[in-house]
Amino acid sequence: MLLLGEILVRKGFVREEHIWEAFDKQETCCKKLGEILIGMGHLDAKTLTQVLNEQAAVPLTYKKGQLRDWMYMP
Repeated sequence: MLLLGEILVRKGFVREEHIWEAFDKQETCCKKLGEILIGMGHLDAKTLTQVLNEQAAVPLTYKKGQLRDWMYMP
C-alpha cells in the first residue's frame, strides 16, 4: 500500500515540497498530514477524502454533490 503523501504526489494533487513542508509542521502540532495540507491550502477536503478512499478501497456515497459519509457499498 502506498503512503498518503506518495499517492498525492503521484496523482499530481500536491508537490513533494508541500509534503515535506507539512511534515515539518506536523512535528510541532498534533494534526494528521491531510489536515495540515488542507490548512496550508495545498489540498481540499474532497480530494483528500477521495484519495483516502482509494487508499483504503472503500466506496463513498455523495448527496447532491457533497460528501455525505463513508459507507460500504455491496
